[in-house]
Amino acid sequence: MPSLSGAVATHHGGKRQLSGDGEQPPCAYSPTVPPRRAGILLAAYLVALAALTLVPVLGPDVTALVVRLAHLLGASGAARTSALVDATTNVLLFVPAGLLLGAAVPRLRPMSVWLVCVAASAGIELAQALVVPGRHPSAVDVATNALGAALGVLLGTPLRRSVRS
Repeated sequence: MPSLSGAVATHHGGKRQLSGDGEQPPCAYSPTVPPRRAGILLAAYLVALAALTLVPVLGPDVTALVVRLAHLLGASGAARTSALVDATTNVLLFVPAGLLLGAAVPRLRPMSVWLVCVAASAGIELAQALVVPGRHPSAVDVATNALGAALGVLLGTPLRRSVRS
């Protein structure tokens, strides 16, 4: 479909709409996954995230299991392996956050998606400090979660719309 006087054609719910001429603003992410479906996946992910980060024993038990598996596969140095597994799982834990939030709320710009994810990570660490016995907050966790969210946002880059000025 040719572009009309600076308007950009976009897809919303399987329909083509124009933006740029007072119509709906352009989306940051393509609706390859419909926002509603992405929202459902995001909600399920958030339940799992809450369980892994706010249940006193669940997160550490998962980390301990992964460390044991790493040792079975030949990793050496328990403290180093544990720290690496902890950092890696924290990165991987937030990749879906960046990806799903961008798909569920396509009007959010990628930087906004990332900032919301970082704020959520900081909120989790604050909750761990204030109300979750046996969990210890860490700035390193926020940093590794932020990295994971950034990777999720970057993985969503091919899904983003090209917005012409």
